[in-house]
Amino acid sequence: MIGVARIQAWSFRCPTPKPVATSFGIMCDRPAVLVRIEDQDGAFGWGEIWANWPAAGAEHRVRLLEMDIAPLIVGTQAQHPGDFFHRLEQQTQIRAIQCGETGPFNQVIAGLDIALWDMAARRAGLPLRCFINDRATNQVPAYASGIQIAAANEILPRARTQGHRTFKLKVGFDMATDIATVCAIQAGLSASEAIACDANQAWSLNQAQRFVAGIAGVPLQWLEEPLPVFTQTAQWQSLAQDCPIPLAGGENLSGNADFD
Repeated sequence: MIGVARIQAWSFRCPTPKPVATSFGIMCDRPAVLVRIEDQDGAFGWGEIWANWPAAGAEHRVRLLEMDIAPLIVGTQAQHPGDFFHRLEQQTQIRAIQCGETGPFNQVIAGLDIALWDMAARRAGLPLRCFINDRATNQVPAYASGIQIAAANEILPRARTQGHRTFKLKVGFDMATDIATVCAIQAGLSASEAIACDANQAWSLNQAQRFVAGIAGVPLQWLEEPLPVFTQTAQWQSLAQDCPIPLAGGENLSGNADFD
């Protein structure tokens, strides 16, 4: 059995030298919310709760956890880490709908789920990756993310010195500038380097098609979230048919039905 005796959470904010611009807003710092779960024997696990938006999102999620969600499982037990996840989904569904905060509720529950799995792995004396899959690798490729298109010429050299060879550029601002900058950056890459682009749901289908046509010949690794999450499947399919670049998305989908 897995028991929950104690839950703690902390919010942190790391100031950024320059605000981070995305197609939908500006971040003046980098927030984070960490959660720690402990069982009756002193075993513990760590999780992280997504808290980038809105500006006060980190502190809000800590209070949501402490005042509304944690009391539902502190002092309870389950056979499996995933049992808590399903239990919390059922117990908070109406609350989340009632206050229009499905996202924050889901994000807090997801952070608790991470911590519960981490605690179960520690109790078993295994790294989490091996607890989930005994054939899991201990290495994954990394890339430099969150690179603002306007500051790319300044940020890319620093990313190179950190060992990165793939760079993800934030686009979705002025179309002509985005296209020209992506093409110029590609021209300056070495044979071992590559770029990807993230539009953060900025475009309509027509705009996404214009961008793809404008960077024809640039071998992007992928184009991330070119369309809003609520875009009809047929429009995603239309873009994919016209686009030689792999399309990425899904991080803002919610629930099994959306993924299906």
